[in-house]
Order: sequence, then C-alpha cells, then structure tokens
Amino acid sequence: MAETLKLGKESQLMRRESIAFEESTVAILNEQQTQRTSKDADALNQASEDKKGLASATTHKPTDFELLVVVGQGAFGKVIQVRHKPTGEICAMKIVSKEYLVKKNYIANMQTERDIMTKVDHPFLVKLKYAFQSPANVYLVMPYIPGGELFHTLHKEGLLLEHTACFYAAEIVLALEYLHGRGIIHRDLKPENILLDADGHVCLTDFGLSKELPEDDEAKTVCGTNEYMAPEMIRNKPYTHAVDWWALGALIYEMVTGYPPFRHNNRKKLLEKICTEKLSLPKFLNADTHSILKQLLERNVDKRLGSGKSTMFKVKGVAAIKQHPFFKNIDWGLLAQKKLTPPVKPKLNDAQLDTSCFAESFTKMQVSVDDTTDGEHGALFHRFSYTAADFHGRRSSIQVPTEQIDEEETVQSGDDESNPLEDEPSQVVENQANPEEPLESPRNRSD
Repeated sequence: MAETLKLGKESQLMRRESIAFEESTVAILNEQQTQRTSKDADALNQASEDKKGLASATTHKPTDFELLVVVGQGAFGKVIQVRHKPTGEICAMKIVSKEYLVKKNYIANMQTERDIMTKVDHPFLVKLKYAFQSPANVYLVMPYIPGGELFHTLHKEGLLLEHTACFYAAEIVLALEYLHGRGIIHRDLKPENILLDADGHVCLTDFGLSKELPEDDEAKTVCGTNEYMAPEMIRNKPYTHAVDWWALGALIYEMVTGYPPFRHNNRKKLLEKICTEKLSLPKFLNADTHSILKQLLERNVDKRLGSGKSTMFKVKGVAAIKQHPFFKNIDWGLLAQKKLTPPVKPKLNDAQLDTSCFAESFTKMQVSVDDTTDGEHGALFHRFSYTAADFHGRRSSIQVPTEQIDEEETVQSGDDESNPLEDEPSQVVENQANPEEPLESPRNRSD
C-alpha cells in the first residue's frame, strides 16, 4: 500500500509537469479556424438573457469587488477570491481574457458556460451569481467553495479510502443525473473540476466544454482532458452522455489508487492505451470496486454502466448505477438533501476567508488583473451581463483549466474518417455539426 501511495503521488506530479511542458510548445490555431470567430461572435451577439427570468437589470463592474487571494489559474486567466463591496460577502471571480477567447475561438463556449450556469440549481453544482464584462475581460462570479479542489486533496493524500471515494462518487452521480436530465453533457469531469465545500460535500464546476444536447441526439467534437476521454470520443465516433460515465469510472479509479486507469507521458500513446489496453485493477480494492470500475470503464458503449434507458425488463441508465453494490450503503434520498455526513470535513479556520485548502502555487501569486486593452474585441460581447435574483454574495471558487492543442499531436473533430491515433500529424477540422465547440482542455497546472 505504501508503494501504491508513493506511485500515486509521483504520477500526479509527473502529469502536471508534463502538461506544463506541453503548454510551452503549443500552437495557436486561430489561423486554421478564422471562419469560426465570426460565427462564434454572431452566436454570442444573438444570445438571449436567461429565459427563467432570474437576470435583473443590475450590471456590475470589476471595481465592485475587492481582490483577495488567487485560488486558481489556467490558460484562460485567473480565479480570485474576492469581497463583494456592497454586501461584504466573499465570492470567487473567474476572469477570462477576451483576447484569449477570440484567439482560441472560444467565444460561444464562454456564452454556453454562462448560460448553463444560470440554469442549474442543484446542491452539487456551482451556480452563477454575477456575469459582467470590462473592455478587456469577461467575469463570472460564483459562491466561494473553501474546501479546494479534489485534485489538491488527492495530491496531498495520494489516494482515498474506498468508502470516501464512494461518497464523493455518489454525489457526482446525482450532479450528472441532474445535468443529463436537462440535456447537458459535462465532458470534462476530473478532480480539478470538483470542489469540496466547508462541510465536505462536492461541488462540480467548469461548464466550459459542456454541451446542451437534445434527448437521443449525439455529439461529435473531441474535447475534454486526455486521461478521462472515452474511447468513442477518441475514435471520432458520435457519442452521448455515456462519455461522462466513462469519466466517472476514471475518476473513481484515480481516487482509490492515486493515479488514472491509463497512463503515459506521450499523449498519442496514452490515447492508444485508453482505446486498447486491458484495465488493470489493484488487488487491494474490494470486489464491488472492481465491479463498478469494469462496468464504467467498458469500451462497448451499449454495455457501459449508465448508458441507455431502463425498460420494463431491464434497469439501465443512472438507475443501474445507483443500484450497483458499490453504492449499497448510500441512501440516495438523504444524500440529495445533504443529510449524510461527508467522510472528511476540510480543516478551516474561517469558512468565509480560509484559502488553506488551495494549492500554494495559486495562493502565493500576486493578486492582480490585467484590464488593459485596445478595445478591439469589446463589440463581440453583448448580452453577457447577469445577476441572479437570489444573490447576496455567498461563497465559491472555480478552476477551469482549458487545454491548448499540441501542433504535432492534435485530436481531430468532425465527420471525417481520420483517427487521432494515426502516426501522421493531424490538423484541426471544424465540426460542421457543432461549430461552437472547442477541442480540448487538459490538466495544465502544478502545485
């Protein structure tokens, strides 16, 4: 067990360092997708305010918030713990550069993230409180979640006890069930996108790669984080919400072992392993854990646990996941009401201000925001502002790492027959069915 714990920590450290290296060598693909920029801009300009009527006429500005501590950073910008000056409440503010969104053709994705966050209302999903913009940036303000990322917890502990992983997984199941029931695929489930609140409950974040998909429809764009991508996505096959259940399997595996189910420093070989390598299950895991990992990490989508719909003859979908013996000690009704006690409660001196559960590589950063611009991109962002009707500035934090694509190892998307596992470098192809979607988002931070 000690050797496994050490291996888990080394694997996580290596992965973060590897991604940091990849970021220094990425190619910016704006020249290959210039046509998408205007389409994305049109999509954002025409977007309506939240149909539920939660948006008010109140518009906020950066100076309404006092910057406190950096709690996250990625290619997109920073996530900063802030104080809402009018109320004194502590929040988390995600700041995204407009220049970055235009350069990466992520304008429509930013709008999708904002729109989904205005619609969700679930105890295990982060909610949007404010959205506004300045000439240089767009801002998303959320409740501050003080327990930090599950990734940071895994980084410190190495691995989790199976009953602890089961509890977290069960709350994530409820969050995904809620999203899927509203036609939303998350597509980037991973420890970095799971926060722990002051009591130890999970809060799923980052809808930057999420997709609103009508029932029985399929998506095509290859996106997400390499270690958690489902085989059908890697192979450019149309896919459904079942990709989230594969990612859940990879997440459970990492929680109980300390490392992902398939690992390699080379991205191409990692994707090959996900598609072809036999799943290795450590002997120290119990039979129920073995069983759920095998069924979630099933390459045949029709046989994967969580896929399909229940019939009068067979239980399928999320109901089959809930009935799996791995969750035999979970009372789903009580869990949904947050009436089950989490196995671990974050050690916090002050649930409002404490940032000790976030990586020091973030919290020691200089707290600043670059709001300088020539105004070139300001006209692209209309109808972005939002204020939740019930907002009084409560707590949260969010980390949204977005992957940039390696010039020599790009995963294609679209309807063409090319395979991301081929030897020859591939070129990004616009997905005609879903032109608003990005390509990838990996683990690009280090503690």
